[in-house]
Amino acid sequence: MEDIFSAVDSHVGAWIFEKCLTGDLCRGRTRVLVTHHLGLVLPEAEFLVELGDGGVVYSGSAGTRAPSGSRDQGPSDVVIAGSVDSDPGAKSTADVVNPERSQLPEPLTSPPRKFMQEESRQKGTVKASVYLTYVRCSGGLYLWAACLGVYLTYQVGIIGRAWWLRIWTGEANVNAASGSFLVHPAYNSPFATQQLFAQTADQSPTKTDVLFYVQVYVAISLGTALIGVLRNISSYFLAVRASRALFEKMLFAVMRVTLRWLDTVPTGRILNRFTADFSVIDERIAMTWSLFLSNLLRLVGICVASCFASPYLIIPAVVLLGFGVVAGSKYLVVSRPLKRLESNAKSPVFELFNTTLAGLSTIRAFRKTQTYLEQMHRSLDTWAMTTFYIALANRWMSFRMALIAALFSVAVGVVITVKPIDAALTGLALTFILDFSESLRWMVRCYGDMELEMNSMERVVEYMALETEPLAGENPAAVWPTSGSIEFEKLEVGYAPDLPPVLTDLSLRIRHGERIGVVGRTGAGKSSLTLALFRFLEARSGSITIDGLDISKLNLTDLRSRISIVPQHPVLFSGTLRSNLDPFGEYANVELHEALARFHLTGSSSSHESDESGRDTNLFRDLSSPVSESGGNLSQGQQQLVCIARALLADSKIVVLDEATSSIDAATDDLIQQSIRSCFVDRTLIVVAHRLRTVSDFDRILVLDGGRMVEFGTPRELWDNEGVFRGMCDSTGEKEELRQSIVG
Repeated sequence: MEDIFSAVDSHVGAWIFEKCLTGDLCRGRTRVLVTHHLGLVLPEAEFLVELGDGGVVYSGSAGTRAPSGSRDQGPSDVVIAGSVDSDPGAKSTADVVNPERSQLPEPLTSPPRKFMQEESRQKGTVKASVYLTYVRCSGGLYLWAACLGVYLTYQVGIIGRAWWLRIWTGEANVNAASGSFLVHPAYNSPFATQQLFAQTADQSPTKTDVLFYVQVYVAISLGTALIGVLRNISSYFLAVRASRALFEKMLFAVMRVTLRWLDTVPTGRILNRFTADFSVIDERIAMTWSLFLSNLLRLVGICVASCFASPYLIIPAVVLLGFGVVAGSKYLVVSRPLKRLESNAKSPVFELFNTTLAGLSTIRAFRKTQTYLEQMHRSLDTWAMTTFYIALANRWMSFRMALIAALFSVAVGVVITVKPIDAALTGLALTFILDFSESLRWMVRCYGDMELEMNSMERVVEYMALETEPLAGENPAAVWPTSGSIEFEKLEVGYAPDLPPVLTDLSLRIRHGERIGVVGRTGAGKSSLTLALFRFLEARSGSITIDGLDISKLNLTDLRSRISIVPQHPVLFSGTLRSNLDPFGEYANVELHEALARFHLTGSSSSHESDESGRDTNLFRDLSSPVSESGGNLSQGQQQLVCIARALLADSKIVVLDEATSSIDAATDDLIQQSIRSCFVDRTLIVVAHRLRTVSDFDRILVLDGGRMVEFGTPRELWDNEGVFRGMCDSTGEKEELRQSIVG
């Protein structure tokens, strides 16, 4: 067990240690604990391993040596082990459980609610508003009208080229006929007729006419080709514009969504929208609507050509087109919900992938690799099942479209055979009519695919409409806050309207430059207080004012940029040490190195100073040192120190530290507190802490319990009152040290 007491208060930590680690639950088991809370665990430890600078400093009986990580000595990591109980009369866990002592939960008075909400799934056809959103994001109706004009012009060019070919062939037939039978009345002798025919043949405009027809045909073809290129460019332009606008709007909504939504939606579900759904929008929707529009206009052209060839062809064309529409509608009734199921089935795959990566070491330690593999296989099977049924539906529709196309070809053959028409016109008609089957099949299929792919658009639009934090508000003065005084007036906040409040009737005033410690049991509302200060939780009633300004009326961007916070869980990004300390490039290298040095990172004993060859390996000495995702190549304590250094660089009048040193050993914590006192002079400092000696010398301490303020005063006043704070000090295992720090 690694550092399990950092995130709990002293009372809960003592209960866990007494009831779980040294109680009946762990009887008969070997317990190995890595911890900085030596005062709590040393009295019961049987074996001690002390680590320092990557090696073993001491290993042996815990009662014969005080670790060097104690308050008066240098920092170290301590591994404490409790051996297997040797008492032959020891009972198993099942034997020692006393039913009378078991605390059963009270019966539920209302049905329980799921903490993670089920992913929503739309029903029926895709709403017209979804299509309109795509049109607006891609440029609006004017650009779409222009694009439609380009597509229409291209199809006119295709028809015009074929029509010109028909004129060419028809004119050639006329010339051939007139050249063969032309006899002028003035020439009535056979010789004269032969001479006239020879003259007509010699004066025939064959070469000139052929060149003319070829030139026009080539010009129409080149013009159509250029328009085709313009058609593709316009499609690409609209698609890229739509994708960019949709991504920006969805990212804006997700980045500014309410905290409650983030608490109830898994990360994998969000990643599914940003990856799989946007992949469809980026790569497939534009191609699908482009093919649909092209085939639709081609069908219109075929109908026009059919009218020229034989009006009777319109009848089978309309009838078979109706059958195609009916088949397509039946296909959509089945495939649309299948596609929605397929989209939702991807989310568990992403969620399991993320959680597996986050807890990979734990999974391996508990030998549960096979369990997670089987769970991943089940999730993939569920997703593959939906894709299989979608493929079946596609084959069903393709077969019927091919059958309709074959019937139309038969109808064309029958009409042409029964009622012969001009050869040139027949060629023109057949050129288009034979494409009817493919055009109809692709038009219906593309329409169906577009309906299915718009499901991704539907899911993106859903996230674009998320409730976001209110960004509007007053802009404070550029120098605000000037003093850093804070006042809470009957404040009440909650995480959701349907949940009970986490802070109730909180009223206190923090003066300029004060150092305020906030303590309480786990769940008392300490972190909620910091969230309310940054308006991640909006006040249900009451108010918070900073330098006389009600923060509920301020612009959120200004409010949060004027206050610094080091969160309970340090936030680092993949990049370099510099990019994490100074993401906007506002500070010089000297300032960055000074901030690291002030918090003992450039000389931290927790980082190896040099390797066997004498090379400096402390990554904090080089600002270009890589930082992996979430700071994975740094220890938890180092991550917290980097965040504190970042807060120092911000130079805010108000600094909030939420368990900022919970994962740091006691000796290093003392050094950090000294640095905080010297670095944050003339700053209002609010520190949330479970480790009481971290705030034992602060100006005042706020004690919360159940979301209410139970005590607020100087450490000496609270100690003498022998109230909640005094009780917390008594249960830490460091009572004497706390007494010396507070009383002196």
